[in-house]
Amino acid sequence: MTFEEWLSGATKYAVNNNKEQRRGQAYYNYLASVRMDLTNNIMGTKLDPFYDNNRLSDFLEYVKKNW
Repeated sequence: MTFEEWLSGATKYAVNNNKEQRRGQAYYNYLASVRMDLTNNIMGTKLDPFYDNNRLSDFLEYVKKNW
């Protein structure tokens, strides 16, 4: 899976789960389903969008760079 394929899947996941999960939470959870190594590196840092959607841009930049 490429980063672009992951991003497409994550976007669809976020849209389809928008009532159950905030956007940052959905992207984070989708990443955890395919790249737990990256999720573990992000968890609890200033890049973690799980509780703060404002971190989503930095999160996506990190994921792309480290894919």
